[in-house]
Amino acid sequence: MRTGNGECLGDAGNRRASLQFLRDAGYRVIEAATAGEAIAVLASGARVDLVFSDVNLAEEMNGHALANWLASNHPQTPMLLTSADRDELCRITVGATRATLSKPYDLAIVAERIREILLR
Repeated sequence: MRTGNGECLGDAGNRRASLQFLRDAGYRVIEAATAGEAIAVLASGARVDLVFSDVNLAEEMNGHALANWLASNHPQTPMLLTSADRDELCRITVGATRATLSKPYDLAIVAERIREILLR
């Protein structure tokens, strides 16, 4: 099992503990506080193996819009979307590059899902 040689892009919203946990698990994490910052990182050409984002972002662009931007501009980059609102998660089309995770979650489950996605 892959334990930490991928790279992750995190979003705003309860991210400090998750990001530190992922760093401790060996992932290189690029933190983005907003969807706009995430897009800037991706547009810069930085290597990003996975985008991990909440669906409900408190700004002009939510996780759905970020996922759509990612699908159009970086279709090979997988995304893990999370939300406490199960109805919100049900509206997300999952597939080879898009997965969901319901809140609340255990950080070990986050790491497991990320490993699964990166190994696809």
